[in-house]
Amino acid sequence: MSAKSGPVAKRQRVEEHDSSDEEEEPECFIDMLPDEILMDIFDRLFFLERKPCALVCRRWHSILRSSYYMSRIKCTVNHCYEYLIEPFRRNLLSHCGHICFNDCGSVPGFVCSNLIPAYKAQDQPGPSTAQTGLSMEDFLFSGKLPVRALTVSGVQARFITHVASRLKSMPDLEELLINYIPAEEERYRVHHTGPGPHWKLEHPNLRSLTILLYIAGPLPYELVLPKLVKLALEVDSDNELMALERYSAQLEDLWLLFYFTRAMEQILTYPFPKLRKLNLKRYGENDPPDPNTRVDDASAERFITSAPLLEDVTLRNNVITMRMLRAVCVIGKRSVTRLTLAHCVLPRRLFVFIAELEKLEYLKLKNVALEDEDRPVRVNFPALKQLHLTNSGTCIRFDDGLSSVTHFKYTVDSKLAKICRHMWQLEDFEIKLRAKYPVAEFVRNHFHSLSELPQTVRTLRLSGIKTVNRPWDFSRPMPTVEHLVLRKCNLVRGDFAKLPKLFPSLRLLELIQTCIAYKRCPSGVKPLVHFTGRLKQFFPNCRVLIHPDSSTELLATVLEMEDEFKWKLKRMWENEITIEPACPKLKRKWEAKRLRTKQKRLEQEALAARLEQEGLEDSEPE
Repeated sequence: MSAKSGPVAKRQRVEEHDSSDEEEEPECFIDMLPDEILMDIFDRLFFLERKPCALVCRRWHSILRSSYYMSRIKCTVNHCYEYLIEPFRRNLLSHCGHICFNDCGSVPGFVCSNLIPAYKAQDQPGPSTAQTGLSMEDFLFSGKLPVRALTVSGVQARFITHVASRLKSMPDLEELLINYIPAEEERYRVHHTGPGPHWKLEHPNLRSLTILLYIAGPLPYELVLPKLVKLALEVDSDNELMALERYSAQLEDLWLLFYFTRAMEQILTYPFPKLRKLNLKRYGENDPPDPNTRVDDASAERFITSAPLLEDVTLRNNVITMRMLRAVCVIGKRSVTRLTLAHCVLPRRLFVFIAELEKLEYLKLKNVALEDEDRPVRVNFPALKQLHLTNSGTCIRFDDGLSSVTHFKYTVDSKLAKICRHMWQLEDFEIKLRAKYPVAEFVRNHFHSLSELPQTVRTLRLSGIKTVNRPWDFSRPMPTVEHLVLRKCNLVRGDFAKLPKLFPSLRLLELIQTCIAYKRCPSGVKPLVHFTGRLKQFFPNCRVLIHPDSSTELLATVLEMEDEFKWKLKRMWENEITIEPACPKLKRKWEAKRLRTKQKRLEQEALAARLEQEGLEDSEPE
């Protein structure tokens, strides 16, 4: 940026222009703006809208190609090791900060028709076809790329050969995500029987590591990461347990997915003095253990005691929640500020321990239910500001104990009137209508209660509206709402005229993944651009912001899309996609079941024919 910028520099240029006798060409308005203003403008644009800005002038192009923007760009590449990389991909990846590399060679039967091999055996007959250039792995690990985050997907053998020993050549690398895809012979087995090749992952500056195994089985490895602070693992063998034991003292963010119960008991014995964020999930059976055993309570309490800085806790599945919730609420009540529970059924005597969290500011319950019908009454959360209840409205009774909540998200049900009556400080209210309940009935009977919201509500978010719900027909005007967000909604063309009457003080209308349904559209225009202009006509004093992921479709197509099961089935038929079981044993089981059903049907038909024949013979006269 130049030394003179802003209003002072502009005033000096004007004075110099007036004092000169010669006529000079007026400077471009863009050249008068400082770089800070242009960068603020570009920060407010969507990613797809920045490309035409880069084609306007050289200054905009240089700003958008600066490291500030290029370091936040994620580029996905589908390529093969030992093949030359094209020049246009090389230029693109030379500036990206996050590269997501998918190894096409890991897919069985893949043919690289458009790629040129980088190496050729000397004993191969025919003229030499070697071309100048760099292979994909040589380019990635040349040490010249400003890559800070790398995502690699592929089989174990190719990853060890081409990636594992070259990570040290990326000095700026801070985040690494490994998607371990099972080989073709391993896909039909849940666990790999024999031990695989041992490999070593070493990097001096790597801070975040994620290893996802899926169903590939154990992955023998050794970690040498002195600056590791964030770790995400699928605990499937002793390799993950040894890695956690070695780096537990320096981890700040831990995300674990368990496959066997012994791993949970082993993890609870490690100390985590610097841990701030914890995310636990258990795969497999969801049978709740006995929460009153001394072993479970003692080990969980020791684990929470060893993590005095713990702030954010996420527990998924019954087994994890039963073992950890009481210790988190009682031992960590002075440090935990964010709590998330998902996919569990809890007894009331265990759920009430949440009230012990004195500094709780964020509480999220997703698919959580209580075994007892009696819900906690007047649960006091003095510091609670954000509350998310997704299919969990039966856990907490809405009363004065939730009056301090300012941001609230929940799935619509019959308790909407109580919410609008007791949450006095509510500022941001999100209603999710994509639920398992009779949404149309709740909208018809309770949606008019939104007009009773307190005067503090400024942002209203509606998610998952369908054409059969039609909340606009059962709503009353809400003059306090200034920001309306429609997310994953089907907005009918006829609803445009109803929105200004319901929200007269609206200043910002935002559409996110929303589909605008129409019957007719003028020819020669883009539907999304056309209906964006129509929306702006209904809101002349309001800013209309439509995200690029929004779309427009015919009304008949939208009605078909709302039945998600039939719509996906139709798309599969159109694309000629067939569903077959992946496991051969399961495939044979389905085939045997189909044959048994067919044989039973044939036997029933033969029995019916025989009975009918005997009836005809009995009815004949003697």
